[in-house]
Amino acid sequence: PVIGANSMDSTMVDLSAIPAASAWDEVVLMGEQGDLEITPHDLAGWKGTVSYEIITAWRSRLPRIFIKNKEDRSKALEQGQVKTSEIPIS
Repeated sequence: PVIGANSMDSTMVDLSAIPAASAWDEVVLMGEQGDLEITPHDLAGWKGTVSYEIITAWRSRLPRIFIKNKEDRSKALEQGQVKTSEIPIS
C-alpha cells in the first residue's frame, strides 16, 4: 500500500509484507514485469476513477515513450531510452 503523502515525483510504498524486498529493488507501479502487468485501467479501478486521470496525472518530468509495436520497442531499447521492464506491448 501507498503510505504517507505523495511528494512531488516521489511516493512511499509499504513493502513490509514482502520480506524478500530490499533497498534498490525494482518496483513496478505501472507497466510490465515478467508475465505480470499493471495497466492504467488497473490503477484507475483501484482508485475508483478512469484511466485517463491516471495517465494525465504523470508529471511532465517523467519520461513518456510511446510504444506502438515491436519495432518501436527495439528502437527504444537500442537508444537506451528505457529498460525492458518499462515498455509493455499489448
